Amino acid sequence: MSLNPDKNLARAKLRQVLTFYNIADHYSDMLRGMGFEKEVNAIHEAFQKGGFKAAMGALTDEYMDKLPVVPASDVKEIKEKMKAFEEAGVTRMVIPYVPVTEPVVEDARRFLEAWGRG
Repeated sequence: MSLNPDKNLARAKLRQVLTFYNIADHYSDMLRGMGFEKEVNAIHEAFQKGGFKAAMGALTDEYMDKLPVVPASDVKEIKEKMKAFEEAGVTRMVIPYVPVTEPVVEDARRFLEAWGRG
């Protein structure tokens, strides 16, 4: 999850984190096993040819939107996306938060406060 009034900034920060997961061996294998072989292979190829920034460019919004991540401009948007998991029977969720702005402690604090209000 990532929260910022500018959803593009939230998406950009998640893209950085997701790029790492897509090039790391264990996670890339897991993502391929989930049916994202084409996407992961494209990111790997971009990484091999142009490094991390090229790999980030190969991680498309369309692919990101298929993953269980939420770049949001409002905490209500995050909670709405979480409803599908609840309806599927999930009783406990761990919600990793990816801060967007510095200092990260303040960003995380704003997220927790928004979570309580939303």
